[in-house]
Amino acid sequence: MRSSQTAFLPKEDEVCQCMMKRMKSLLGNVQHMEVEAPQIVKYSVGGDHYRSHTDWFDVPKVDLAIPGSEDKSPKPSNRLGSIFAYLEDDCERGETYFPYLPSVTESADGSKFALADGDRGLLVRPRRGNAVFWNNLYLNGTGDNRTYHASLPIEAGTKIGLNIWSRYFLDEAMVGGD
Repeated sequence: MRSSQTAFLPKEDEVCQCMMKRMKSLLGNVQHMEVEAPQIVKYSVGGDHYRSHTDWFDVPKVDLAIPGSEDKSPKPSNRLGSIFAYLEDDCERGETYFPYLPSVTESADGSKFALADGDRGLLVRPRRGNAVFWNNLYLNGTGDNRTYHASLPIEAGTKIGLNIWSRYFLDEAMVGGD
């Protein structure tokens, strides 16, 4: 499914704390949310890739407690938002491909996007300093199949990226509060 090198960064690190805070700000007024430890991923020439997958879980995970809650027992959660930031783009190809999203038009910025074969799917080129953000779940907490995505193989060089995922606790109201 995946051929790459990965490592998780320590959540306690000041830079990680800043990135996690930015993720929360992208999601606005979502309560009872947790952000996972950021993950560095390196794809190299020779077939490194990640086949089509979703970041949300078919069966919600029960491995985290709601932050700030007196009840420390794990609650069901799923990945609400995803960010993939491009840190190094010394590569040929290696686009992030969303097969169920519309393709861009020929007038799109060719440095950021590529035209998909047969106009099917969105191809995001790896460009250092750019990032892709998407919501994984519908408002009712079910997974959005349009978020299937893949990291296409690198034909030359290296691509390094950063994954940041937020978790939403399914037994709680998504917005609002007491």
